[in-house]
Amino acid sequence: GDGGPDGGIVPLTLSANPPKVLVGLIPAAKELEKLRKTLKRTTEITMADVVALAGAEAIETAGGPRLVVQLGKGETKSSSKPTPSNVGSLPDLSGRGNRSDVIAAFRRAGLTERDVAIFFGIRVAVEKVVENVVNVEEEPQEVNEMGESDVSFPSSFGGPKEKYGKQIGQLDKAIFVSILAGAKQKDTNIPDVFYDTTVADCAQAYAKKKTDFVKDLREAYGSWMSLGAQYTGGGILLFDSNY
Repeated sequence: GDGGPDGGIVPLTLSANPPKVLVGLIPAAKELEKLRKTLKRTTEITMADVVALAGAEAIETAGGPRLVVQLGKGETKSSSKPTPSNVGSLPDLSGRGNRSDVIAAFRRAGLTERDVAIFFGIRVAVEKVVENVVNVEEEPQEVNEMGESDVSFPSSFGGPKEKYGKQIGQLDKAIFVSILAGAKQKDTNIPDVFYDTTVADCAQAYAKKKTDFVKDLREAYGSWMSLGAQYTGGGILLFDSNY
């Protein structure tokens, strides 16, 4: 169907008057726009591709598995781009949105409460990473003859799981153990969706078995990224792993 992570939400978020539910995404949208401009210097890439890549990178950085990303998504047609007049059905994915509205939005997209549990489990894990990140002063970079900062590569990449970048979070069954404990204590930082019985049951299952969560996360991310996608024949960026 139409819609999905086709990149059309980014320009709406960066518009002069973005919908209230998107205001919290403005910093992320700005970073995605900067990343796209940087990548387009050397390769043809759409905002939909950037969204898919950024999501996969966030999941891995937060401690999740390496994912398969299909590139080559077409640009959003102007006629199908969300506008202020047709965003009434946009769910509040901040974790504070009404659980019924959020779950209904997932169902309209052909998804289930399992997807809701996985999505918000990822969100909680990523938020924990952001909270724990320590800002360190960057080393001064040398400028090349083109006036650009040279990129330096580390001589050691750590263990096999971190050969493409350092994992600084924990995205496995432990995150659901933490979520369920917080929900039991009525922690206001726990996304409202976890007070839904079916979503909570999914979280309970993932809190017991890591392998089920990792398997379902891989499948779910592929499903999310294919919603509303039209491909132009691009390749596959394979972030595969056996852990």
